Amino acid sequence: MASDLTPLNARLCSNCITQIAGAGAVEPSENPWGCFLCFGITDAAFIDSVVERVSETFQKNPYDASIPSFALAFDFPTSQVLHEHVFEKLFAPLCKGPLATVPFKIRCVELYMKKINEKIGLRPASASSLKLTISFIHEEFKPSDAEFLRKQLPHWCPKSAEDSWYTKVRLVNMMSKITKNVCEAYGIQSPTRSCEGSIVFEKEPLYIAGRYCKFSRNLPQSPWTDEENTVFSLNTSVSEIVASVLVKYSKADNFRFFSSGREDIDVRMLGTGRPFCVQLLNPHDGYLYRNKEALIKARNEINKNEHVKVSELYAVTAADADQLNTVEHDPDDENGIEKRKSYTALCYSTLPIVKEALDSLSSRAPLEIIQPTVVRVLRRRPLIDRRRTVFKMDALGIDDHHFYLRYVRTSFNSHCVLQSGNASWNLHQGICTWRFWKNSTIDSRSSGSRKGDRGHP
Repeated sequence: MASDLTPLNARLCSNCITQIAGAGAVEPSENPWGCFLCFGITDAAFIDSVVERVSETFQKNPYDASIPSFALAFDFPTSQVLHEHVFEKLFAPLCKGPLATVPFKIRCVELYMKKINEKIGLRPASASSLKLTISFIHEEFKPSDAEFLRKQLPHWCPKSAEDSWYTKVRLVNMMSKITKNVCEAYGIQSPTRSCEGSIVFEKEPLYIAGRYCKFSRNLPQSPWTDEENTVFSLNTSVSEIVASVLVKYSKADNFRFFSSGREDIDVRMLGTGRPFCVQLLNPHDGYLYRNKEALIKARNEINKNEHVKVSELYAVTAADADQLNTVEHDPDDENGIEKRKSYTALCYSTLPIVKEALDSLSSRAPLEIIQPTVVRVLRRRPLIDRRRTVFKMDALGIDDHHFYLRYVRTSFNSHCVLQSGNASWNLHQGICTWRFWKNSTIDSRSSGSRKGDRGHP
């Protein structure tokens, strides 16, 4: 058991001696980065170099003037976190410095925040839409620390000889097991090199919502990957067409595209359109959120594309965006909470259609069907059968062999309808068998949408 601070002699920087151990308690390390406790992170010269990098990063990719503040976050080396824990267990009761009981993270906040504020002109805040994360990287002790924990706590560490398991999350989960007795077996060593680091500014995402119509039968909703092994004449997608304009206006780093379901590549999306939302990641300009005219300009620019058109765009919240994937109440089902969609398909009958057979369709709902996994997604989904329900259906005859199947309200996507439709289905005691045409069109009345015009193939 350590009864004094002698093991820390020449292993703490002057800052940690003055603030933590107490003035004159031990001799300082030769270099600031040779500190067992702070790894040189609290050294004034090191802080100035980090703050300068923060300023350069901020000036290189500035944010609009509407952001008055920033929140500061630190990501410390995993070994530094372990060293701090060992220090607290073995030496904290012996320390007489004025900040001996102050957590290391709080010390760093006080040291860095004021200088960053003076350099970039944004005031620090506990909560802000703009977050600055400073990550300190130092892996000198990673192999030895992993081996130490594996020997001291074999039941809590993987048996693998590799040290890739040694992460901060796993270490924090083990902290309660690293007792004072365990810490006494830890070798007190100083770093032999300075920390490296990274600077990342990140603003909260913006969410822009609307509805899109798709008029091409050769356009996927999301980018088609090379492994699909299919070539299309339109080398783009609905999400790219829509989001590229919004990314330009918001100066976002990237985007995510969400929608209430999706249609096949060769299926058009007509009527009032499918609800969608674009999440703009790390937007440097909030112009779209502050100015309705900007949303109109963005919509008009998107609508210059002949294959995709969008309705009025809205700035929404993250909670609003989540509604695209939540359940809804069916207006005709008082207790219903399932997400249901509507479709229109052009169907063909191998035998002449009998009116009574079409009329019988409505009485067959609700109807349970089996949906196998769609062939083209087998590379990423298991081959299983899923039970689905067709809640309502209604047929409109066109001629002796064709009819529209309208308002097929289901709790699943269009693949289910097409999958079930490809199989023969006997209607009215074998009077008629039918199948869906390949090129069907989805009605606009998908989740959360209002009633609108039906789509037509």
